[in-house]
Amino acid sequence: MQCMIKTGEIRAKRIAEVAERLYEEKLRSKLEPRHNGEIVVIDADSGDYFLGENLHEANERARKKYPDNVFYAIKVGYPAVYSFSSRTPVSANL
Repeated sequence: MQCMIKTGEIRAKRIAEVAERLYEEKLRSKLEPRHNGEIVVIDADSGDYFLGENLHEANERARKKYPDNVFYAIKVGYPAVYSFSSRTPVSANL
C-alpha cells in the first residue's frame, strides 16, 4: 500500500511539473491576455490543452479525447485555479 501511494504521488508531481513547464514555455504567450480568467486543462503526456469557461467545461473537453488520462488545470492569467479565504469575526469588545 505504501508503495502505491508513493508511485501515485510521484506521477502527480511529474504531471504537474510537465504541465507547468508546457504552460510557461508554449501556452502562456498564446493564451494570455486573450483568455485570461478561463481554465486551461493540460494533458502532460501529449501536450494537448483544452480551454473552458470553468473547470468542468475544460475537463469535459479533455475527457472526450483522453477519457482515461489525468490532467492539470491552470486558470489563465492567475496563480491558482481557485483560492479560498476564511474570515474570523473580530469582536469590537476586546
